[in-house]
This record gives sequence, structure tokens and C-alpha cells, in this order.
Amino acid sequence: MAAETSGRPSWAARLGWRIRPGRNPLVRGWDRLEGHLLLLVILVPLMVLPFAAALGSETYARESRVAATEASERHEALAVLVADAPATPLSAHGGASRDETSVLAEWRLPDGTRRTGTIRAEAGLPAGTEVPIWLDEDGDVVLAPRTATTAAWEGVAVAATLWLGAVAMCAMGFWLACRALDRRRFGQWEREWEDIDRQRSGF
Repeated sequence: MAAETSGRPSWAARLGWRIRPGRNPLVRGWDRLEGHLLLLVILVPLMVLPFAAALGSETYARESRVAATEASERHEALAVLVADAPATPLSAHGGASRDETSVLAEWRLPDGTRRTGTIRAEAGLPAGTEVPIWLDEDGDVVLAPRTATTAAWEGVAVAATLWLGAVAMCAMGFWLACRALDRRRFGQWEREWEDIDRQRSGF
């Protein structure tokens, strides 16, 4: 059994044969075309890889600049709820949900001015609860600034999406091409068998 297993060609050898079947007389033109397409399927993702990496790096640099700008222009503060947040809604399974809701709150600006507005807070919180918020330079409530980690994930996501998209397109194109080639091969085999039958029958 070990000898039989060791005598089998490796996957690399089988892949090489599919790409370049050689001068085997049993190999048809369709088989050689399929080999060329398979080689293209392997090469295209490799060629796309540096472009995906460059785009991901550019995205990371851009998002890092945005994150640095937001970090310098936004600051964290505490808002005090001036009204009870709406009661905690029930989830689809009948249990309590921790969804956020809009509620009226008040916060103090760096110059001591008090500002009142609507913020997002956990449903069911009572009035007087302190909730952390982020403010811009005008004292308006904004989202938390992006972080370096977020920028890195954005870059990775862009690069991975581009490369995996190229891989998926190549794989789908190769699958469709193989189906078309199989129909051509089967059609050619049927015609050849018909010729053999006619020769045998003498018609």
C-alpha cells in the first residue's frame, strides 16, 4: 500500500500536467485550451495581489489621517439624562434587549456652558444617569473618533475584498469555460463514435 501511495503523482505534478499536457496523442486541443485557462486562473490572482496590497496600504494611510484628525477635533464628555430612556423593549425571543434609544440629555462644554440635546443611550436607563459621549469643537454630539485599529482593519478589508473578488471571478470564469469545453468535447466524441459506427456498419 505504501509503495502504491508513493508511486502516485503529487498534486503539483497533476496540476503541471493539466496546465501543460505535453505531446500525448490522447490530448485534444480543448484540453490544451483548458490548460492555458487554468494557468491564467493561477496567474491573475498573483498579479492582482500587489495591487490589492497597495490599495489596502493606501486605504490604511488615508483612514489613519482621518483618525488622527478626528482624535484632535473630538473629545469625550459625560452627559446626564434629563428624562428616563424608553423602557427596555423585548427581544424576539421574549428576553430583555440591550438596544439603544434616543433620549434627552444635558452636558457641559469646556467653557462651562450647558448644552441640551438628544443622545443615544441604553434603553431603560433612568433620568440622572451619566452617559459618556463624544463632542466636536462646536460642542455637538458626534461619533467616537476612529482608531488606528479601525484604520488597519479598513486597509485589510479593502485589500482582501479586491483579491478575493479577483479569485472568485477567475474561479467562476474557469468553471463556466470548463463547462463549455466539456460540451465541445462530448460533442466531438459523439461525432467520432458516429463515424466509427458508420465505418463498422459499412454505411
